[in-house]
Amino acid sequence: MDHYETLHAKIPIFLVYIIAKMHSCLETVLKEEARYEELLQEFVALADIISAIAIIISLVFVGYQIKDNTKATQASTFHEIAVLDIQILLSLGSSKESAKIITHFEITLMFYLIMI
Repeated sequence: MDHYETLHAKIPIFLVYIIAKMHSCLETVLKEEARYEELLQEFVALADIISAIAIIISLVFVGYQIKDNTKATQASTFHEIAVLDIQILLSLGSSKESAKIITHFEITLMFYLIMI
């Protein structure tokens, strides 16, 4: 057997060895890929949980902001009404005629309340 025949006889064995190694490597890669996919799924689940918690916290924060804003708006409205009431009362008491009308109204109202 010359060198060519020896090489020719060894090529199929070498190819079988290469194919077996490639198959083994491919199985390893697929197992690693499956492991990474499971790990990725766990990270996705963890990210979902964290995002849900963040949404709940932000909704609670928005609720507190709305509550504080409502209180501030009510206080501002009450203050504006009180200022208008004071202005009306001061303007009504500025002349004798309006003072007589208010006094007459108060007396009539008291009389009416007593009669009921």
